[in-house]
Amino acid sequence: MTHRQNTLRRRLARAKRQAAYTVIEVLMALSVLAVGATGVIAMQKATLVGNTQARNLATANAIAQAWVERLQVDGMGWTMDANGNDSILATRWLNVVGLEPVPTIAGLENVWLRPASVPTGYGTFTMEAAHDVRGLDTDTVSEEGFCTHIKMVQVMPNLIRAEVRVFWLRRGGGGTFNGAPLCDDDAGYVALLDGAQADLRYHFVHLVTGIVRKEGGG
Repeated sequence: MTHRQNTLRRRLARAKRQAAYTVIEVLMALSVLAVGATGVIAMQKATLVGNTQARNLATANAIAQAWVERLQVDGMGWTMDANGNDSILATRWLNVVGLEPVPTIAGLENVWLRPASVPTGYGTFTMEAAHDVRGLDTDTVSEEGFCTHIKMVQVMPNLIRAEVRVFWLRRGGGGTFNGAPLCDDDAGYVALLDGAQADLRYHFVHLVTGIVRKEGGG
């Protein structure tokens, strides 16, 4: 074998080794890229979930605050005139406590209820206990993203403690109990929302307010 042939063989062998090293380097680079991409995807997923939860919490708080204000406005119609006539039964939602000279917990008092729909006087729009994902009132079951319940307790003849809870499904919570609509007003379904299993399916926001009777109303 001539010197030239030996030189060519050595060059070919060197080229093969260099090619082999390049393939290994490419595989290592791809492995590093895959690990990095997996981390980025996981971080983006966590960010998306966190943003969704934060948005839902903000929406639920806004809904709860809106219902507290509705109850406060309803309370403006709760009066006692000079003749001792109490107007509680004429209110929209506070009337669940009944007409009680001395507060007693009875009937629908101190029980979670879906508040009744009330027309607003503006076209066909009504104030609803169900809300879509944007927090807007809706009477369409397929649009329900949040639901509101209220609880009333008359702690004094002229004072009602009103509690509002807004709830929505957890991500991966497995759906509502027995497949019921989120804002179903069935008493059995509503009662299940007080159980320990409810925390595995729903998120909750609670707000409490006091409503005072207006004395000397006409």
